Amino acid sequence: AAVEIGGQTVSKWRFDLIEDVPPTISLMGSPATTPRAALRLTFRADDDNGVASAEARFALAEGEERNFAPVPTEASPKLKANPLLEPPVMPLQLPRANQKRVDGRATQDLTGHPWAGLKVRMTLIARDQAGQSGESQPYEFILPERAFTKPLARAVVEQRKKLVRDPSAPDG
Repeated sequence: AAVEIGGQTVSKWRFDLIEDVPPTISLMGSPATTPRAALRLTFRADDDNGVASAEARFALAEGEERNFAPVPTEASPKLKANPLLEPPVMPLQLPRANQKRVDGRATQDLTGHPWAGLKVRMTLIARDQAGQSGESQPYEFILPERAFTKPLARAVVEQRKKLVRDPSAPDG
């Protein structure tokens, strides 16, 4: 850009545009389980202008849908998805907002979710202030569940799982 007065250039500027790239995020090591069966993640996120937010999203691993019964609808003879198939979402707390590099840890108890004990595919997602998002490579693992040692508690939990996964099943 230049400013001219009377045909003479009195000032000149050069501008370089820097592309705003989407953030990147990755899992640093395997997911871990705390002594109380909560899920613990260690992650790294980077963005040229700072990471605004991050979360872990889950999907059932291939073939795990068979653990849930579909729910019929009155309006259509087709079956719709079981509402219990709603995936958990785990917010990843950032140590400080808008850091260019974030090395973070997050812990959340997902043992009460109907997917506890099933194989899931987790993807980490980071967003910047411009609304751009970047995803990690998917990681498959068994979502932690509580371990019950007493036979009666174990039997009650097993029946609860059957009821949650197929409410129309007779007596589990």
